Amino acid sequence: MRKKRGKRRKKRAAFLLSGLVLILAAGLVAFLRLYKPDLVRETVTVEAGTPAAEAAAFLREEGEGQEIRYLSDVSAIDCTIPGSYPVELQVGRYHYHSLLEVVDTVPPEGSSRDVAGWVGDIFWPEAFLESASDISGVTVSFRREPDRSQPGIQTVELLLTDGAGNQTVLTARLTLQTDGEAPVITGALDQTVTAGDSISYRAGVTAADNRDGEVEVQVDASQVDLDTPGVYTVVYTAEDQAGNRAWETALVTVEPEDTAEELRPEMEELAREAVEECDLDGMSSRNQLYTMFWYVKNHMNYTGTSDKTSQIHEAIQGFTEGQGDCFTYFSMLKAMMEAAGFETRDVTRQGGETRHFWSLVLVDGEWYHIDSCPRNDAHNPSWYCFLRTDAELEEFSQQYGGYYNFDHTGLPQTP
Repeated sequence: MRKKRGKRRKKRAAFLLSGLVLILAAGLVAFLRLYKPDLVRETVTVEAGTPAAEAAAFLREEGEGQEIRYLSDVSAIDCTIPGSYPVELQVGRYHYHSLLEVVDTVPPEGSSRDVAGWVGDIFWPEAFLESASDISGVTVSFRREPDRSQPGIQTVELLLTDGAGNQTVLTARLTLQTDGEAPVITGALDQTVTAGDSISYRAGVTAADNRDGEVEVQVDASQVDLDTPGVYTVVYTAEDQAGNRAWETALVTVEPEDTAEELRPEMEELAREAVEECDLDGMSSRNQLYTMFWYVKNHMNYTGTSDKTSQIHEAIQGFTEGQGDCFTYFSMLKAMMEAAGFETRDVTRQGGETRHFWSLVLVDGEWYHIDSCPRNDAHNPSWYCFLRTDAELEEFSQQYGGYYNFDHTGLPQTP
């Protein structure tokens, strides 16, 4: 009986021992399965703009010599953009999850330039910046706003800030000067019109400023009465941003209407008869004008007097009496040219002790000056004003006391 009990105890002990061994073996297998050596760093940091770290950079000292590789596609990581990027790696049969940290610790680079301007001007930081660069982009600002109110030289500090908050300070010089020079008005010339006509006060009038360039011209013609003969003053003003103001004046002479308007049919008939006498058929436009030009010269005597209140009266005087002054020559030739179908414009000398009159005539699509009146020995009588250009009249005027100086305003230009 005792022997049987001993055998049973031995069997039970062996069974328990084998069960314990199985439990221990299963625990060891589970431990080995769950255990993973700490061979890989949790984070590796690289500077923005550099390539992603090699996989070996993630190994701790305990893992040196181990073979490690990326399981993640690190080529998809943009290492120019700071941030934390998850990566997966493999060492032996173990997988690890870590972070690739891309940081920007390098301040931006740049260069500045000096700027000159005027007191009161507005300046933006970019005006002082020659160049700037950084992997994460750059913004520029003033470290302190420049003083725009005082002339002189001052130092300006620019603050370059990149996307990661790194900053660089640049310096430049700002030179400010005071604007005390007024604009210059040009083209404000005296004009002559007939009562009842209109006039362009602004035509050809401009104002230029040393700081602002072209500035607006204000015109005060409130004193001009275009319906009443007389001499009136027009005031032109221009003001720049600094408040400097310039002004010029010009005279507008309003002449009475032609006093002999009722005689126009008689003048036109006399002009047609003169044109017929010239026998212009078959001639070119220039030859027609040349013929009429000499017709007037050959049928007129210069007496030095005329009634300058009426082109009509003076043209009739020329056709019937054959005498008068420059106004008569001008009126007679004008009537003939218009009777022959030419378009004309009246021109009057500007300046000088006496007035002088001539015409612009349209020939083959171009305008030219024509004047049949003779000149005395002091004004080169052998030089004929037949189809002359603006430049030719200007050259002649420079040599002979401004003889053909005139206001170009409202008149067509010659070739």
